[in-house]
Amino acid sequence: MLFVPVVSSSGKPLMPCHPARARELIRKGKAIRQFDRGLFFIRLTARSDGVTQDVVVGILRTLLSGSIPVARKKGLLSRARLTLTSTSRPMP
Repeated sequence: MLFVPVVSSSGKPLMPCHPARARELIRKGKAIRQFDRGLFFIRLTARSDGVTQDVVVGILRTLLSGSIPVARKKGLLSRARLTLTSTSRPMP
Protein backbone atom coordinates (compact mmCIF):
# COMPACT_ATOMS: atom_id res chain seq x y z
CA MET A 1 0.00 0.00 0.00
CA LEU A 2 1.39 3.39 -0.98
CA PHE A 3 0.94 6.51 1.10
CA VAL A 4 0.42 10.13 0.04
CA PRO A 5 3.17 12.64 0.95
CA VAL A 6 2.01 15.50 3.21
CA VAL A 7 3.48 19.02 3.48
CA SER A 8 2.56 21.57 6.16
CA SER A 9 1.26 25.02 5.26
CA SER A 10 4.78 26.39 5.87
CA GLY A 11 6.31 23.83 3.47
CA LYS A 12 7.76 21.41 6.05
CA PRO A 13 7.51 17.71 5.03
CA LEU A 14 5.33 15.69 7.40
CA MET A 15 4.56 11.98 7.68
CA PRO A 16 2.64 10.55 4.70
CA CYS A 17 -0.97 9.51 5.12
CA HIS A 18 -3.28 6.85 3.70
CA PRO A 19 -4.94 7.80 0.37
CA ALA A 20 -8.44 7.67 1.96
CA ARG A 21 -7.30 10.11 4.65
CA ALA A 22 -5.85 12.42 1.98
CA ARG A 23 -9.16 12.39 0.08
CA GLU A 24 -11.03 13.17 3.30
CA LEU A 25 -8.74 16.12 4.13
CA ILE A 26 -9.17 17.52 0.60
CA ARG A 27 -12.96 17.07 0.70
CA LYS A 28 -13.20 18.89 4.07
CA GLY A 29 -11.00 21.76 2.83
CA LYS A 30 -8.19 21.03 5.30
CA ALA A 31 -5.72 20.28 2.48
CA ILE A 32 -5.18 21.13 -1.16
CA ARG A 33 -3.92 18.89 -3.96
CA GLN A 34 -0.55 19.78 -5.44
CA PHE A 35 1.82 18.40 -8.05
CA ASP A 36 5.55 19.03 -8.25
CA ARG A 37 7.74 17.47 -10.95
CA GLY A 38 5.09 14.83 -11.59
CA LEU A 39 4.65 13.85 -7.93
CA PHE A 40 1.28 14.18 -6.21
CA PHE A 41 1.13 15.41 -2.60
CA ILE A 42 -1.21 17.33 -0.32
CA ARG A 43 -0.50 20.64 1.43
CA LEU A 44 -2.32 21.24 4.70
CA THR A 45 -4.09 24.59 4.87
CA ALA A 46 -4.16 25.23 8.63
CA ARG A 47 -1.36 23.22 10.23
CA SER A 48 2.12 24.74 10.05
CA ASP A 49 4.07 22.11 12.01
CA GLY A 50 3.80 18.50 13.09
CA VAL A 51 5.50 15.46 14.51
CA THR A 52 7.57 13.22 12.26
CA GLN A 53 8.90 9.70 12.77
CA ASP A 54 12.21 8.10 11.84
CA VAL A 55 12.15 6.54 8.37
CA VAL A 56 14.56 3.93 7.01
CA VAL A 57 15.47 3.59 3.32
CA GLY A 58 17.04 0.37 2.09
CA ILE A 59 18.42 -0.80 -1.25
CA LEU A 60 17.94 -4.43 -2.26
CA ARG A 61 20.01 -5.25 -5.31
CA THR A 62 20.14 -8.25 -7.60
CA LEU A 63 22.04 -8.71 -10.86
CA LEU A 64 19.70 -6.81 -13.21
CA SER A 65 17.05 -5.33 -10.94
CA GLY A 66 16.53 -4.00 -7.47
CA SER A 67 14.06 -2.36 -5.16
CA ILE A 68 14.12 0.55 -2.75
CA PRO A 69 11.79 0.07 0.24
CA VAL A 70 10.99 2.97 2.58
CA ALA A 71 9.77 1.84 6.00
CA ARG A 72 8.92 3.03 9.49
CA LYS A 73 8.27 1.05 12.67
CA LYS A 74 4.60 0.41 11.81
CA GLY A 75 5.32 -0.89 8.29
CA LEU A 76 6.19 -0.14 4.71
CA LEU A 77 5.55 3.40 3.43
CA SER A 78 6.61 3.04 -0.17
CA ARG A 79 8.69 0.96 -2.52
CA ALA A 80 10.15 1.36 -5.98
CA ARG A 81 11.43 -1.26 -8.40
CA LEU A 82 14.50 -0.60 -10.52
CA THR A 83 15.61 -2.34 -13.68
CA LEU A 84 19.26 -1.90 -14.46
CA THR A 85 20.34 -1.80 -18.08
CA SER A 86 23.82 -1.51 -19.48
CA THR A 87 24.97 -0.96 -23.03
CA SER A 88 28.63 -1.05 -22.14
CA ARG A 89 30.81 -4.13 -22.36
CA PRO A 90 32.28 -5.64 -19.21
CA MET A 91 35.92 -4.90 -18.56
CA PRO A 92 38.31 -7.73 -19.47
